[in-house]
Amino acid sequence: DWARGIVRGVWVLCEHLLSDRRFEVRSAALQALSAASHSLRQHPTDLNPLAHTVWASLVRRLGDDDVRVRVQAVVVVTALMEDATDFLSSRFLSTAWPPILLPLSAPSAPSTLSRAHRAAALSLCLSLATSVPPKAHVRDALPICRAVGEACCTLLARPQASPGEHDAAKDVLRRLAGHVAVPCVQDALWLCL
Repeated sequence: DWARGIVRGVWVLCEHLLSDRRFEVRSAALQALSAASHSLRQHPTDLNPLAHTVWASLVRRLGDDDVRVRVQAVVVVTALMEDATDFLSSRFLSTAWPPILLPLSAPSAPSTLSRAHRAAALSLCLSLATSVPPKAHVRDALPICRAVGEACCTLLARPQASPGEHDAAKDVLRRLAGHVAVPCVQDALWLCL
């Protein structure tokens, strides 16, 4: 219908704007992609090809020079993983997860932006722990859950992580343990809680 056509047009425009040198433009493009993903979630024949075309550009934004852009890119990846889990699960682990994992495993930086980056990564972990396990048909559900669980265990082992970050990581582990029998997650849950 015409509304989906408009959303597809906005998506294509945003894809081109992701490489703009100005933060404001990249930021607006990422916000629009997140909204477009949610609006197309019931239409995978529209969303999946669009997600495919934007994926490489989006992964590059996960390593953007500006931390604010990296945070927003994690938010878009979260939206896409919620809306197109089946389609993106294998490429998520191979291309998007390594740069997302970085703020959870790197030594804590005191800046507010670094905390925001870790918070966005933890929010993605929580979203994955909630949305991926119930979709047992997802080919990569177990490896995604294992990767998320291991990232949260790594964060919990870091004494310099904030109490709020520890609580968020524990919440992710609880949700994972409630859905999936992943030995490393269950062992970590016993040790960390």
